[in-house]
Amino acid sequence: MPLSTRGRKRDVPMAVKINPTLTYGFLTSDLSAIPGVSGADLTAIGQVPLAGVNGLVVFSPRSPKPAQFRKKIPSGVQSSVTAYGDGSTAGAVNRAAGAGWKMSKGVRRTSFGNTRTQTAIAVPVSNGLLVKRFVPNSDAGNAGLLGWDVTMSSGNLDKLVSAPQGAKLALVAQVGDNFTKTLPVASNKIADAIQAGWKLVRPESGFEAVAAAE
Repeated sequence: MPLSTRGRKRDVPMAVKINPTLTYGFLTSDLSAIPGVSGADLTAIGQVPLAGVNGLVVFSPRSPKPAQFRKKIPSGVQSSVTAYGDGSTAGAVNRAAGAGWKMSKGVRRTSFGNTRTQTAIAVPVSNGLLVKRFVPNSDAGNAGLLGWDVTMSSGNLDKLVSAPQGAKLALVAQVGDNFTKTLPVASNKIADAIQAGWKLVRPESGFEAVAAAE
């Protein structure tokens, strides 16, 4: 959490760019109310009201995370302020620097890679995001039927998120003689899974074009 929000009520929904494809939505305090910080500062670091954002948005996922910027306030009630900002391009970073902000942390992307026993999958959802999950290696053969991306192009990596707030993947189950297997399914593959004998046990939820905070 940026230092600027500690001890302050975070009830202002804002957004910043993660990359040219994805925007990160979050709740923050009114930073322009801090002495020494103005609305022009928010513009300089690329913070915009969440309600005005179009395109691919994710609300407060575990990852990716946006860049953080710090600005010294020599004559303010606090010596500096730290806030999320647009670190997606060199131009955005330079714009912030021109207003006195220095990037203290760069954008943290969502990693994608297998473990010894688990396969990383990306599950497409209805608003265009790809949600990262792991499944046992023995279940990786269901990728085609259930619509998982297991290769991850650079373009799809820009859409990959982990644990977005207030959202749940659709789940389907396969019942065998001695087992029940429950796995996530892409939003556009639910009908195919049901046709193949799987049962829908939970519909997708919370993946609106701009995800709402809980």
